[in-house]
Amino acid sequence: MIPRRSTEVATILAVPGARSASVAPFHSRILMAFAVIRAGGQQYRVRPGDIIDVELMEGASGPVAFDQVLLVDDDDGRQVGTPTVREKTVRGTVLSETKGRKLRIFTYHAKKRHRRRMGHRQRYTRVRIEGIERASSTAEAAAKPARKTRAKSSTTASAKPKATAKPKAAAKPNAKAKAAAKPKAKSKSTKSASE
Repeated sequence: MIPRRSTEVATILAVPGARSASVAPFHSRILMAFAVIRAGGQQYRVRPGDIIDVELMEGASGPVAFDQVLLVDDDDGRQVGTPTVREKTVRGTVLSETKGRKLRIFTYHAKKRHRRRMGHRQRYTRVRIEGIERASSTAEAAAKPARKTRAKSSTTASAKPKATAKPKAAAKPNAKAKAAAKPKAKSKSTKSASE
């Protein structure tokens, strides 16, 4: 039997002897906390328990944390990052490194006897999402960019002598002499007027 309405689902999943009204509707029970994370230049919508394939993370094994959380919807409400939600992280566990399906690449140049067939399998890291949690204070401190402050003190500025400017070299006299010695070419219009 395929349920068509949430009340039918509630009656199917109800405990024998219990009334169907006491069971929560199906759609409210399946809603869970989720997050949108950025990993490997792509965005993923994840929930606790999901298994996702992300771009290959070289040498990663065991627990991993995704700190680029773009959106979180949980018991605290929906939080949208600008650009990231700094107080949340997504925990996961690396399961394995896998390869995607094979892509066939075929290049062909007409009338040039050029035909080339290649294959490619993208490498991925398979991760199981463990949970969405608050970021630790050390992770928050590392995520925030350090502000550079410049101390202005009058003692250090006055202690250093100002550098004296070097005198500019005088213009080369040879360049002026060469320009004056060169005869100017006569234009065609002056020749025709003089003739």
